[in-house]
Amino acid sequence: FPSHDICKQKMGEYEEFEHICFVDTLDHAASNIKQMDLFAMSAENTQRIHNQNDRNISVIIGNPPYIRQEELAELKPYFNHRFSTFSGTADLYVYFVELGMDLLRKDGSFAYILPNKWMRAGYGKNLRQYLRKLAIKRIVDFGDLPVFDEATTYPRIIQMEKAGAVDAFEGVSVRTLDFGLGKLISYVRRHAFVVKTCIVTGK
Repeated sequence: FPSHDICKQKMGEYEEFEHICFVDTLDHAASNIKQMDLFAMSAENTQRIHNQNDRNISVIIGNPPYIRQEELAELKPYFNHRFSTFSGTADLYVYFVELGMDLLRKDGSFAYILPNKWMRAGYGKNLRQYLRKLAIKRIVDFGDLPVFDEATTYPRIIQMEKAGAVDAFEGVSVRTLDFGLGKLISYVRRHAFVVKTCIVTGK
C-alpha cells in the first residue's frame, strides 16, 4: 500500500482493494481478550479473511508475529496436528511460513521478514526440511542492524516461490541501513552472491 493508505488504515479508515487483502492478525492485542487467542480478531478482519480464502492468492508479503513457544502451550496440540513444521519449542512465526505457503497458489510469490534463528536452532529443523521442496529465491540478512526500534531480532527477509526446489539462490548481507528510502532493492542487487540451497535446508 502507498503510505497515505497505510495512514488511513491506522486511523480506522480502511480502503478496499479488489485484489488485495489487508489483515492484521493481532488487531485484538490491545483488547481485553488474551493476545494468544488467535481466533479473536475483529468481525471486520474476520470477514476479510473469509473473502480472501475463496481466492487464489498470487503474492503473500508479511511480518508474522514473533511469540516465544512458552506462551503457546494451549495451542501446541493444534499446531502439532495442523503443521508439518511443528516443533515443541518453535516460535509462532514458523507456522505462519507454512500457512502462507498453503494459501499461496502454484507459482505464487512469498516474502516474509523473520528472525534468523530458524536457520540454526533445533526447532527450525522441520521448517528447513519443509523448505527443501520450495524455490528459495533470495535471503537478505540484516544481522544485528536495528531494523525494528523495539528489539534486536536479527531479521532476514526470505523470498520464495511455490514451485520446485532450486539448487541455489541469492544471498545478501546488509551492512548498513543508510541505503536511502526505497533503495533496498538496489543495494540487494549490488551485493548479492550465490548460496547453495543445501547450506540452508540440509541435504
